[in-house]
Amino acid sequence: MIGIWLGRTIRSKAAEVRKSYEELFEILRMKFSIIDEDSICCGYPLEIIGAKREMQIVINRVKSLIKPYNIVITPRPGCYKMLRTYLPSYVIKHTTEFLIRYRRDIKKLLKPLNIIVTYHDPCDLTRYLKHIRGIENVDKDDSRY
Repeated sequence: MIGIWLGRTIRSKAAEVRKSYEELFEILRMKFSIIDEDSICCGYPLEIIGAKREMQIVINRVKSLIKPYNIVITPRPGCYKMLRTYLPSYVIKHTTEFLIRYRRDIKKLLKPLNIIVTYHDPCDLTRYLKHIRGIENVDKDDSRY
């Protein structure tokens, strides 16, 4: 069974993301469950501020929540880093890393869109985690403040 760790920010502020995940995994006919506990975070903010003791308490709680799953996927780069670093015995994948295997199936489901989009480059994902292999990531001159 796949566990989907949306992260605290998405759980509390972006219900449409949860709905999109549910729809996608139902279409792909995969058994999944959203790991949903409103009050828990992956511990990334605690790691950043150096609150190691508090972070370990959170990590232990997270461990008990993800234990039933064969694989846990997350769209949040910070959550991905935390889960991979502090729970190395579990299979943790970023959503993009997991779904790339199913790109042909997903592509068949997509219809052309005539829209303009803005891409948010999650710097944690591309630079800090060095997730995109084999490329040199260069920002446009006007892409950052």
